[in-house]
Amino acid sequence: MVPFCNLTGVRVVELRRDGGVAELPNRPDLQNHMGTVHAAAQFLAAEVSGAAAFSGALAPRIFSLRSFVLRDCRIMYLRPAVGRIRAHGSVDIEVAHPAAERTAEERFEIRGGSLLYDDAGALVAKAEFDYRAWFDAS
Repeated sequence: MVPFCNLTGVRVVELRRDGGVAELPNRPDLQNHMGTVHAAAQFLAAEVSGAAAFSGALAPRIFSLRSFVLRDCRIMYLRPAVGRIRAHGSVDIEVAHPAAERTAEERFEIRGGSLLYDDAGALVAKAEFDYRAWFDAS
């Protein structure tokens, strides 16, 4: 759904009510000058996994979604990432699940996050996101 992801090959590989997983392939053009995964590519994988988690948690209302935007973010790179990256996204289900059951037009803010792991299974980065969502009445 996000054309920019086509440039990097980031794909959602799991979509659940309690989270989502995105994968970033292992490609030379996604590496930095040190031969590890570029920070910007890692960020994209993290953000896509957070958006996937939002979609899974709010699936009952997804067709009435008017807007979903990232308002703020923070990412901490913990160690050099090597190979394919798997980003495990989540959102605050205490906000998401009740919102999924409502039918009125509403805007709300929701927090999310992502944990990124490399091919060796090492935690290489973690991200926090603040999103704003706007739903039409359904």
